[in-house]
Amino acid sequence: MLALDEYCQRTSFRRVLVVCVLMPLIPLLLIVLMELVPLKPIEAGASANYAFWTRHALTLWLTALCVEGQAKSWIPELPLTTKQALAIASGTAVATAGLELLTAEFWVFPVPFLAVLGSPVFWLSWAMMARVVLGPNPVQAVQDANFRVLRFLQITAVQSSLLGIYPAYQIIFAAVNRFVELLVVSLLPVINVVLKNTLVACGSHLEDNLPEMVVFTVDGFSALYSVICMRGTNSLKMVAATVAINVLVMVLSLHGMNRRSRAARESRSYHLMQLLQRQAQRTPSFLTSSSAGGSPELLSTLVLTTLKMLRTPGQLDPTELRQIRLLSGKQHKLSSANTALLQSLAARCVYHNDRKISETISMSQMKSRYASAAIEERALSPSHFTAPTPRQSRLTQRLRAALRALPQAGRKLGSGIESGLTGFPSFRSASRDKTSKESDADAGTDSFPRLSSVLRLAKLMKASSHRISERTASPKKPPPIAMDLDTSSKLRTLAMPGSPVISDVLLETRKQNTRAVKQALQLLFNSEYLGLTAYTLFIIPMLYVLYMPILQALPNEVYYPSHFVLMENADQFLDRMTVIAILAFLQLAVLIVLHVFVATRFAVSTIYQIAFVLETHFTLVAGRLLVSFIFAVQSTLLHYGADFSFRFSWIH
Repeated sequence: MLALDEYCQRTSFRRVLVVCVLMPLIPLLLIVLMELVPLKPIEAGASANYAFWTRHALTLWLTALCVEGQAKSWIPELPLTTKQALAIASGTAVATAGLELLTAEFWVFPVPFLAVLGSPVFWLSWAMMARVVLGPNPVQAVQDANFRVLRFLQITAVQSSLLGIYPAYQIIFAAVNRFVELLVVSLLPVINVVLKNTLVACGSHLEDNLPEMVVFTVDGFSALYSVICMRGTNSLKMVAATVAINVLVMVLSLHGMNRRSRAARESRSYHLMQLLQRQAQRTPSFLTSSSAGGSPELLSTLVLTTLKMLRTPGQLDPTELRQIRLLSGKQHKLSSANTALLQSLAARCVYHNDRKISETISMSQMKSRYASAAIEERALSPSHFTAPTPRQSRLTQRLRAALRALPQAGRKLGSGIESGLTGFPSFRSASRDKTSKESDADAGTDSFPRLSSVLRLAKLMKASSHRISERTASPKKPPPIAMDLDTSSKLRTLAMPGSPVISDVLLETRKQNTRAVKQALQLLFNSEYLGLTAYTLFIIPMLYVLYMPILQALPNEVYYPSHFVLMENADQFLDRMTVIAILAFLQLAVLIVLHVFVATRFAVSTIYQIAFVLETHFTLVAGRLLVSFIFAVQSTLLHYGADFSFRFSWIH
């Protein structure tokens, strides 16, 4: 949270747009460079196609580097240097490509579905090279090594399964008629949900890395294969159905996020009201800048509100403090002030201070941790309080209270009479004329002259009562003294330090503050996930629209049979690319609407969160985009033996 706030304070909106636009072009550039290598026909044989095997080895090398980068990011203590990573990747690429070349030489070339059938060979070669380079037990010094390595292997296995699941979906989509295509399109979100829940179940201990991993793995493959299927149909109805399904899923997610952030938004609004009343001058952040989607009057300081409550753990629920993590799974560069702040919070020893978590939770448990607290919305009622037992009788309490209140009531009554009479000329002149005489008489006589003066004062009060009532605009009827004394007695008993009412109020306040802190953190998590999803659904079709015209101009286009059929007819190719471009621009509109809504409703900038993830996780994001394009687009090359008709005519 602090790293995101600092990034948005020092980063201009122009740079954010540049990052969001240029970052995906780097994987596209690498793919285009690989397409520049001219290939030979498959009839020339496996040995003659050395250019293809070189290109295939380069693809395996890049894939191995992506896997090692993922392992190093999730297990930072792993003793893996850059030289060791290059050695493992090179050995894996050479061993895998060599075994596949021997298979093609002694069996058939191209090998049917080489990209899928060669996956076990790749993982076996990678494991052997890792053992040779790193030693027999490289994770011996890693904390919770068995748990973290097992989870890494499980996540990698799920990611590898995508290479078979989405091509199978493409085969099913191509086999059905046009009346069933919409039903098959509606099946894609179900597949995505199952895969996402599986990844979350295996990688819930990663927490902060979950949005980036899930979105650029599942949504990246899903968007790419959706575009490939849409290219074959060339139907605007398919575009409308795809966008409608994506919008529906996003609206449901926003509805859940809105329900699970009520306490955080109420706390933010309360602190914003206090800041506006004091007119405090503070440094603008991504939550209040105009570029973030709103003005300071509308957007509150979510970060400052959360930090204010974290600095006072005594105002939070002590039973849930250990569930609040101070440190992210990935170490970020922070300013000295924020570093000192984290150190001071960690010194309290009440929060979770470790970057690593050795436990996993399911998706339902992760949602229920926040949803139940948000929907509950408990209000203080008489059932929360225990009626205090009176220590004295009611008559005794009233007598004691009356005795304590009589002196003060007499002083108030005398001051009220004096203030009311001093406004009349007759009273002022009479008092001035007789002041000296009465003072002399009082000095030498007993109390009877005083009594006579009091009687004269009473007569004056009665004579001037009519004037007083006329001069008073709307006199208020004083409340009965007995009622005041009874109420004050009850409140005094309830306000005692040991009163159960005070204890219940403090307990409920701590729970509400803790709920606000946890929901603020969950709000940032959910907005990041939705923003990355909308960004991926836009950028994948856009990259495909940019890639296909480049491929059409290269000599290797003839070796892509599914693409070459479209590229032969310029008008047909233009129509298909226009449909995909419409899909991309509709998804861009969804992204813009999402940014405006989240900034207005939750005071968080979606665009800044996307750029922050792209910069801090550049290697992982670029690697996942590269792998998805390689296996979804380039795997249709004739040399990879991808025949979805399952005829394999070159074998016979």
